[in-house]
Amino acid sequence: MKKFVTDSNAVAQEKALEAVLAFVENAHIASRTAGDVTIGIVQKCLAAPKRGTQDKSLEVILMYCEIEKYEVLQEELMKGFTQKHPKVVAACVKAVTTALRDFGPKVINPKPLMKQMHTLLEDRDKTVREESKKLVIELYKWIGQALKQQMSSIKPIQIQELEAEFEKLGNEKTVQTRFLRSQQELKAKMEAQGEEEKEGGEEEDEVPEIDVYDLLTPLDILSKLPKDFYEKMEDKKWKERKEAVDILLPLTQSPRLEMWMGAEDMARAFEQKNPKIQEVALKWMSDAILEFGFILQPMTLISDIKKALAHTNLGVRTAGISLCGTIYLYMGAALRVFFVDEKPALLHQIDEEFEKKSHETAPAPSRGLKHTGSTENDGDIEPDNVDTGQQNLNAQDMIPRVNISEQLASNLFSELADKNWKVRNEALHKVSNILTDAKFIKGDIDELPAALCSQMNDSNKNIAIEALRITALLSTALGPNCKPHTRTIVPGMLTALGDSKQNIRQEALSTLNSWVEQTGLKEVWDEEVFVDALKTGPITC
Repeated sequence: MKKFVTDSNAVAQEKALEAVLAFVENAHIASRTAGDVTIGIVQKCLAAPKRGTQDKSLEVILMYCEIEKYEVLQEELMKGFTQKHPKVVAACVKAVTTALRDFGPKVINPKPLMKQMHTLLEDRDKTVREESKKLVIELYKWIGQALKQQMSSIKPIQIQELEAEFEKLGNEKTVQTRFLRSQQELKAKMEAQGEEEKEGGEEEDEVPEIDVYDLLTPLDILSKLPKDFYEKMEDKKWKERKEAVDILLPLTQSPRLEMWMGAEDMARAFEQKNPKIQEVALKWMSDAILEFGFILQPMTLISDIKKALAHTNLGVRTAGISLCGTIYLYMGAALRVFFVDEKPALLHQIDEEFEKKSHETAPAPSRGLKHTGSTENDGDIEPDNVDTGQQNLNAQDMIPRVNISEQLASNLFSELADKNWKVRNEALHKVSNILTDAKFIKGDIDELPAALCSQMNDSNKNIAIEALRITALLSTALGPNCKPHTRTIVPGMLTALGDSKQNIRQEALSTLNSWVEQTGLKEVWDEEVFVDALKTGPITC
């Protein structure tokens, strides 16, 4: 398909785009071509000389959106923002703007686009700047005033121009006009609502709105305060105190503030010699997490928990283990990776605490600040309406991750494919050590999934078992970053399920389960994955 859209003959290329559009619209396997075709369209079609080619390529892109491949599409189009040719950049910006206009911010993620606003508006090419302005205006239609909080780095004259355009928009509500295949029920509701409005019925807001609070960059007030702030606040002269307050006031007016994380007080507690202070601090932190929700970066607590676990006082150690159990409610098995180096007896106690908590669920926050996409209601907050955003929290996203791409040298992949089993085995141990040391990694892992996939069915059964074990380790290390690699690596596990050796089948099933935990059942039991697995041999469960 990529060759279709990159044909050097302009007439053939336009006809090819028509064929690709029909394929994407009707073929159930079209989703697997999204990445390659979008890359080809970005490189050769969006900025093509013929207007017909440009229009057809945009239709293909929007159809990929409709069949649920919008994440791949947005990623490839945003890569186009860095192309050397201004025409390509402008065309990619225009395509993203069109997709956002049609499908809305629930499909096209505004966050990465907002981060690119400044760069695009500063581009040397006038066409790129003009298309970028249109993108910013489209973002404003959906997000409203929240977008202005992200425009501080834009030149004042550009802000004035944009605000003038914002004023022209009025108060008309922007609605989604095109829908994903999975949104047909929403489409029917909106069409029915439109009919009711024509007949004079009352308007009902059935369309889920995006929470603009989540799009705002939180402001860390403490980092903005001058070093002498606290001294001035306690100064005897009222002018000094007023000066300090004048600095603080504008900072507090930011619509989203960085939440206090408690790490500083925990660190101070462990500076005290009295173990009772440390024990109480740990218990307090555990209670605070249960009341407010887990809104912390895990690494801010791990070092203090490790100090508690190594303490000579039993009460401090017990409080540390209890805090581990509380965090487990939110992070699950991913938390254990931080403590694998502890002494076996201590690790056993931690595992027992995790086992006790495994049958519990994290409670809904009972305290915290209410936030909504609107600032109209400034009234008192009822306890039942307290919302810290905990229901939308993905603890995996809070884990700091290491980029191991530089450690995955090309010679390592050559060793994994070496004819000598000892070389392959040694290479697998290297991979295992890299993953163990890093604990949690980013998704940039080069050819590692493909290399491990081939090793899962190695003629040397010990190599196969080791490859499966490392793949399970990889799933924990990647977390949500497993998803893009599913189609590459899962076929190896499925094929291993049909191995003649029972221990291989058991290891394959265990590894598959670990992958499902990270990606969900839908991603693994995908028709495309099974097709790829069947290419290598039969699957016997």
